[in-house]
Amino acid sequence: MLRAASLSFGVLCTLIVVSACGPSQAVNTNYEDGTMTYESSNVRMSDVSGFTGLTKPRFEMYATASCSGANCAPQTYTLHFRADPGAGRVRIESTSVLLAVDQDSLIWDDPFPLAKGQIFEVRGQIVTVDCSDEEFRSLANAQTVHGDLGGLTFQLFHGNREPLRALIARVDSLS
Repeated sequence: MLRAASLSFGVLCTLIVVSACGPSQAVNTNYEDGTMTYESSNVRMSDVSGFTGLTKPRFEMYATASCSGANCAPQTYTLHFRADPGAGRVRIESTSVLLAVDQDSLIWDDPFPLAKGQIFEVRGQIVTVDCSDEEFRSLANAQTVHGDLGGLTFQLFHGNREPLRALIARVDSLS
């Protein structure tokens, strides 16, 4: 009996530690001045290549959406791509974003154009792009997502995109 209790206590402690270390799936909401804003947790961009520098910064993205009225369902989402603001500057060749979502491509061609041949150094926020509800759901639920952001290539693994699916679930729970 004592051994079973010790084993149960050990399993419980392990579950607490694992759940505390796992990614947060919280969706932040804010209602202000007649506008409801939703924000996902961060999504880690993996296998990033194409950057220069001594240390590899952490790259991530998150999504926001806003609409008029309390508990409304947004029709567009904004994707925010950023590098860890505590890291050194990251050099990008453009602000173009290409996401290969399963067999489809989502392309935002230079939402903030740079002069031809110009290299831009950035810390923190790199670029934001808007997408439709359909594009966002496709991105969140796809089996594979590969991307290119200003010459930086990356992957958004299915498990890492759970915060995007949590955002969809939150919005869908209101309808």
